[in-house]
Amino acid sequence: MARIFFLLALFCLQTATAIGQAYVPIVSTADSSDIWADIHSCTDFDCWWAYRNIYTVDGTISAGGSEYVKFNRNTEYEQGSDLGLWCTESLSTSEAIIGIREENKRVFVLPNPTSQQSEEYLAYDFNLTVGDTVPDPYYYQSPGGLSDFDLIIHTIDSVFISGTWRKRYQINSLPDIIEGVGSSSGLLNPLNFAWSGACAISLNCYVEQGVADYFTSNCELPLSNSSFPAPPQSRELQKIVDCMGRERKAAPNTLLFYIYTNGDVEKVFRVE
Repeated sequence: MARIFFLLALFCLQTATAIGQAYVPIVSTADSSDIWADIHSCTDFDCWWAYRNIYTVDGTISAGGSEYVKFNRNTEYEQGSDLGLWCTESLSTSEAIIGIREENKRVFVLPNPTSQQSEEYLAYDFNLTVGDTVPDPYYYQSPGGLSDFDLIIHTIDSVFISGTWRKRYQINSLPDIIEGVGSSSGLLNPLNFAWSGACAISLNCYVEQGVADYFTSNCELPLSNSSFPAPPQSRELQKIVDCMGRERKAAPNTLLFYIYTNGDVEKVFRVE
């Protein structure tokens, strides 16, 4: 417990940096070595399928009068069966190019920069604040209407990733949004995919300068039933403390630390 309080005090000394840190872009240079790995999987009775996506940066590409950072996406698709005899087993791979550009802390994605029919969409806007609605691009929606998900920002705090503080948006749905990374559900803002006991999507790994940090659950992503995103570990809030380790009640405009029964400690600064 003494170690926890020492870390809390250390975080308090860095509060000004954590809350007012400089903006961290998705890619700082066109030759970035960053890697993103996400997986989208579903089960249907005893059948299952999974998409494994690996994103790497490969220079720049021009399209529609704009210059984009060129992302290579390598995808493996696998489907199979545990017990269902009627399920078809298969494994296939595919490649794609995706363009991403940033302007005034806004991240735009062009799904296919080699096609004149491809249209860019706003994936993230890091100018938003508590109470705002995050971008919900039609590219990821079911045809015919808006997303059913409540994508309103309820908390903004900071997390320390790869040596820098990153602003984190917590929204009223399962994923978080983090500067320089994207969404906890994937790089390209798949925020409104169906979340259920049968389907899941998650950013499993983020690598910067050759080192995985924060998202490190499965950087290799072997495609098997065991690689499906596991349900989150059960945890309960144990207590809330301030920088000195004193128990407090939740309050706005105050740096607090939420300590959970599974050992997690979250630094929270809610703006009101």
